[in-house]
Amino acid sequence: MVGAGSANALLVAGATPGATVFFVAAASALFLPFKGGVLGPHPSLVVPVSADPAGRAALPYLWPNLPAGLSLWAQAWLPPGSEWSSSKTLRGTSG
Repeated sequence: MVGAGSANALLVAGATPGATVFFVAAASALFLPFKGGVLGPHPSLVVPVSADPAGRAALPYLWPNLPAGLSLWAQAWLPPGSEWSSSKTLRGTSG
């Protein structure tokens, strides 16, 4: 569980240096087929971040002020070198 205002970050490693990583986040889950994978969070918020020269991308954020027990879903998508790939879907729960 995560408390309101706590610092967090979504991190990706192993991307092609300079590639755009799309972080997807939402307060609800979707779990539908997408680009040969499964899109976990509803695409309410999509934030593109460029991978650094080491192939890492980070999206820092503050945990929103949510009532206890609510979830925030997140996932990262990388565009094709040959085809799209994604992270597993992550879920955080407010405390």
